[in-house]
Amino acid sequence: MDLPTALDICDRGFETWATNPTNKRWFRKIDGTPIPNDLKVAIAQAMVRREWPEGRIGPDDDGATEVAITHDQLHSRVIVRFQQPTSWIGLDRESCSQLIATLIKHMEQLEPTP
Repeated sequence: MDLPTALDICDRGFETWATNPTNKRWFRKIDGTPIPNDLKVAIAQAMVRREWPEGRIGPDDDGATEVAITHDQLHSRVIVRFQQPTSWIGLDRESCSQLIATLIKHMEQLEPTP
């Protein structure tokens, strides 16, 4: 399957929206800056790669997504970053346990706030 080479960009006030021209699924970038090419490619790849390894839960299930978890010592925050815009996630028992363990691991690396 070929990846789209570009996304359509549409400015709406202070928001910038990007979409893959073939399926018109829009993504929002709130700060109004141009969407960098690497982000366009990541969005396009996420839109093309729709897999449901455990089966589809419902009509609004957009498939598997990757999650990156890290921590920001300066701001004393655990950061959870999703591969694509995500409104909900569904986890089986093992994945839920792994997510909790990873969040706790990063939380414990933060300095306690006074």
